Amino acid sequence: MLQADYTRSLDTYAFVKQIYPANNLQLLMHPVNIDVSALSLYLVWSKPVHRWTPNVTVGMYRQWLGFTDTRYDRPIFSYYFDNVFSLPHGWMITANICGRTKGDMHTNRFGTTWFTMDASVGKKFLSKTLAVKLSATDIFNTANNDWTMNTCGVFVDKRQSYDHRGISLNISYNFQPRKSHYKGGAAAESEMNRL
Repeated sequence: MLQADYTRSLDTYAFVKQIYPANNLQLLMHPVNIDVSALSLYLVWSKPVHRWTPNVTVGMYRQWLGFTDTRYDRPIFSYYFDNVFSLPHGWMITANICGRTKGDMHTNRFGTTWFTMDASVGKKFLSKTLAVKLSATDIFNTANNDWTMNTCGVFVDKRQSYDHRGISLNISYNFQPRKSHYKGGAAAESEMNRL
């Protein structure tokens, strides 16, 4: 599947940092009105292979924005690789990987995140009324929120590691599972029998 989206925003806003005239050095961060065009382009592919269901998304976000004498139009390329493994006896394992390149979004240039991984293992019990799932997030501690802002002669560089690493256990029980009341058969099945 190919998904494309083009937007043209008139008189929207972006944040800038600017020197505020005062006796000592002061920086003021405030919104300014801008016109910006942006193109998002994503290609999605998924195909079950036996017990493995991969889902791959690769894409690009690119904007056209100029403010004062600076252009903010470096594209961001990203990927998502989600994997689901359906194992015997009702076990299910997921391993999801994502990453992105450095690029501009409004007046911010976001940093690179090449490889972030989450995983989980789960199983359903008691005729699928009890579900147990153990999940781990940001296994390699690679998620970040790095960005730079270069506006009005002021350059700000931010380096931030999220440390989203964590483990969670989810247990859910369905006390009153709803049974299907549908008594009919598939139309395709009846047609095959007729032929």
